[in-house]
Amino acid sequence: MSKVELESRLESLTDEINFLRQLYQEELRELQARISDTSVVLSMDNSRSLDLDGIIAEVKAQYEDIARRSRAEAESMYQVKYEELKTTAGKQGDDLRSTRSEINELNRLIQRIHTEIEALKNQVRRLPGSIPGMQSWDAKLGCQAGMQSREPHAASGGACCGQAVGESCQNRLFLPKSAYKMGIFPSCGQRAGAETPWRGEGAGLDGDHEWLGKAPQRKPG
Repeated sequence: MSKVELESRLESLTDEINFLRQLYQEELRELQARISDTSVVLSMDNSRSLDLDGIIAEVKAQYEDIARRSRAEAESMYQVKYEELKTTAGKQGDDLRSTRSEINELNRLIQRIHTEIEALKNQVRRLPGSIPGMQSWDAKLGCQAGMQSREPHAASGGACCGQAVGESCQNRLFLPKSAYKMGIFPSCGQRAGAETPWRGEGAGLDGDHEWLGKAPQRKPG
């Protein structure tokens, strides 16, 4: 190969080397610029330090505030429930006292009714015992009237006695309805008065008596 060709080849290679050197330098500068930007970003990120104590304190304060509000709500709810239960207990206490008072009143009423029933039972038990006394008293009046009517010098007195016996027979007809229902019929000669256990508040058909008819009048002897 000739000297001219070699020199020409050397020159072209030198130009190519220079071009590649310039390209390398340009790419190197660009790469260094990128690396420089990245390092700045990294330095800025690395400059941020985490304040763990502050974060923990903030979270703790938030939880304490939540706990305080929850405690206040619970106490308020408890107070409301307590007042409601207190009111309900007071009302139930009043109802209980009222019920006890009613029960005591009913017990007194029952006791009074039992007493009245016992008194009525005693009166019913005494009724058969009063019948012989009525008959004996009636017979005594009849005997006295007969003795007075047999006196010879007391004609006018006999008429009065006969009239008394007749009135006694008439009075026995004013008996209470309950006496007739029980089969109690006093004999003639009984006069109505305080001693007669069958004398009612009224007389005749308007009262608690029944009229059996007019008793026969006895003629004076």
